[in-house]
Amino acid sequence: MNELQEAFGDSGLRILVVISGMPSGAPATTAYCQSVRDKYQLGGLAVCDPEDRLLEYGKNALTLLIDVHGHIVYKGVGTTIETLVAKIGKVLGGS
Repeated sequence: MNELQEAFGDSGLRILVVISGMPSGAPATTAYCQSVRDKYQLGGLAVCDPEDRLLEYGKNALTLLIDVHGHIVYKGVGTTIETLVAKIGKVLGGS
């Protein structure tokens, strides 16, 4: 994800991963969120949602793609890098 943010950040796009739950189904703890940030080297690209404010998306990592105007142009749960790259291409290509 960091590589994608570096590659496309100049275009104004921002990638944000929201971690709301742990694999067990329990709400995400601060320690768990930090371990995910560290494991995938997400740094500031990941935020923790232990209060399930985004519960409608389930207890998985939610990926948001935010355009230069602050609009969410993609929401996905369990998003692969390939899917995200394809969506970035569509957003930047205007289609």
